[in-house]
Amino acid sequence: MRTKIEVELHSRAKLKTTYVQLRLADGPARVDVRAGNFKMPFSAIQQESIWTLPMADRGLIDNVFVNRMQLAGRAVGANLVVRLKAPWRPELRAGVFQGTDDAGNPLSATAGDRYGQDAIARASVRPIHGFELGAAFGSRAGELLVLPATIRRQWAAEVDATAELELGPARVRGWAEAVTGTSWLVADPMQTSARFVSWRAIGAVRFGGAKKGRHYVEPYALAGAVDPDTSVGGDFIRELTGGVGVGAWDRWQLQAELEVWRMGDNAPVGIAIYGLAPTNSTTALIQFGARL
Repeated sequence: MRTKIEVELHSRAKLKTTYVQLRLADGPARVDVRAGNFKMPFSAIQQESIWTLPMADRGLIDNVFVNRMQLAGRAVGANLVVRLKAPWRPELRAGVFQGTDDAGNPLSATAGDRYGQDAIARASVRPIHGFELGAAFGSRAGELLVLPATIRRQWAAEVDATAELELGPARVRGWAEAVTGTSWLVADPMQTSARFVSWRAIGAVRFGGAKKGRHYVEPYALAGAVDPDTSVGGDFIRELTGGVGVGAWDRWQLQAELEVWRMGDNAPVGIAIYGLAPTNSTTALIQFGARL
């Protein structure tokens, strides 16, 4: 048995990843069950620690997925993880999590609405060292903050790939994913559901930093787009990020980054921030982080 408690100290203390995990088997198949508040098994980019990713933050599309579409991110729930000691190292994660309304509040749902639970499963394999392929599917419950307040279910599916490979004196790192499904973020106010498609990719080349504490330089870039409603034109949102990080690997890092976000004229209200109209932005960031 193991447990983890992670607290974020900002304007007020907030519990983040907090769980208890029990190992049920450790033979040809390693089986763990976890319960608490932790990341749902959807999106390889969201699964990766922000400390490991090269960027200062995960960006606009991640905010849409986590805070507006409730596809990924942390939630209260339980998860079963099965890892096979076999070629390609197959792994299955499946769990149920508490659904939320349009503002991220837990649903007050009855048994008739299955208590507003989300169900998510993810399978992955590692055909070669440093390379992983994954796919996930989820069915989630949600509720718009308009009358009549009706709990509805939506679905989403994704495929992704991650890589970390040595290339001469450098280490190449990358993440890519494509996502489709349905959501409540509609461009047409007469509709209650919309079909969306999305893609994003991150690439980075790290020079140095082969071991913990070794100095490194790492230029990186992110590109992505979301079509929130495939039945409506002119609603694309796009992001492009570029930057460079320097530091001592797994000890401290300094990142300088430029983020460009562009919103289509018909993008839904609240696509980026609940209740607010979408706006274009260009942001320069400088971030310092250290691991104690």
